[in-house]
Amino acid sequence: MMKLNVFHQLKKVNYFWQWSLVLILVLCLFARMITGVSPILCKYKGEWHSFISSNKIKTPSKLSQDLNSIGSGSFRKLNYEFVIWPFISRDPYTLHLENNWKPPMTKCSEPSGKDFYFIFGSGDTGRDVFSACLYGIQKAIILSFYGIFFALIFGLFPSVLLSYIFITKKKYSIFSWLSLIVLFMFYFYVLTIFFEYQYISSNLQLISIFITIITIVFSYTLRYKGKCISFPIDNFLLASLILLQSIPAMVLLLLFCQIFNKPNSLELGLLIGLLYSPIFIKYGRYFTWQRSSEAYLLSEVALGKSSAHILVKSIIPKVLRDMFPIIAFAICNMILLEASIRFLGIGSSIEEVSLGSLLFQSRSYIQAWWMIVFPGIFIYWLTSTFYRMGEYLSHNSVIKNDHLL
Repeated sequence: MMKLNVFHQLKKVNYFWQWSLVLILVLCLFARMITGVSPILCKYKGEWHSFISSNKIKTPSKLSQDLNSIGSGSFRKLNYEFVIWPFISRDPYTLHLENNWKPPMTKCSEPSGKDFYFIFGSGDTGRDVFSACLYGIQKAIILSFYGIFFALIFGLFPSVLLSYIFITKKKYSIFSWLSLIVLFMFYFYVLTIFFEYQYISSNLQLISIFITIITIVFSYTLRYKGKCISFPIDNFLLASLILLQSIPAMVLLLLFCQIFNKPNSLELGLLIGLLYSPIFIKYGRYFTWQRSSEAYLLSEVALGKSSAHILVKSIIPKVLRDMFPIIAFAICNMILLEASIRFLGIGSSIEEVSLGSLLFQSRSYIQAWWMIVFPGIFIYWLTSTFYRMGEYLSHNSVIKNDHLL
């Protein structure tokens, strides 16, 4: 009976963290529907506008013209043919300089005479902390998803492909190897341009796509033409892994932030993804070696199935499933890393809204305990949720592997 009760409690804990993850994703997707000063969806003088993703107005438009001339910057002063407003009329970008450093649940009045409450208090410029926390959750999740995406692109998929080529002892034409080396050097050149100008023109993007397609087709067509050689790929992976992990991640990130100077979410996600690529390379290599030794894959090779078929249908899906716990732990670490960067005030502007920037503001007024407590609670909630999900997925993965053995 005692064991049954313990198992039941553990099951409840798992359900709690699962629903916690669902709530985080809901807040991430619908933060601007919950709180904000701009309408979610509106029709103004025959034009439809949506502000779910951002507060930017498409220009030129009648709404952008009348917002400044008639509404004095306030969406509420305009007359709409159709409009849907957020549940709470507050956002972290509206300044209330006369109401700075207000404690939670303080009642204040707008210039129009309408009363409102600072649910979680206000910051140094009178910005609402509650809406800032919701927007901060949204930014932290979006940034971590960007980081995971780039880590998969630059870390996992290349390591799986190269490890499988090494395991199967494939030999390819020297022309194929040279074309891939040229492609690598070209992308290094594009990355250098990106770091130098922090911008890549549309023409260069189209040229990069065209060169990539041509090089891959050329490499694949001539893969068996002429002298075929093998390349010490595994040694290259291990050497690059040791080199990248020997450099502290925070040092590299600080260097990148100095180069980019106030990077946006996509650029910061790219930098974090590059920093976490060695971890994905390490686990991608390990799981590829583990999966490649399974009996049914050896039988597929004996039946004459192509390497591309085995990679796409068998190796990559299983490695991705094995990577789920690692991805969950990586999201947890990325959220902490982003909060640490914003707390240090590196690579961010005064207008930046994030959980770390709220903690950064608290340093100028230590009596504002709400600027530490509420962002800290949300950071703990986010990291704990993904950490527990990582533990849960890791535990299930171990059980399944033991069952297979």
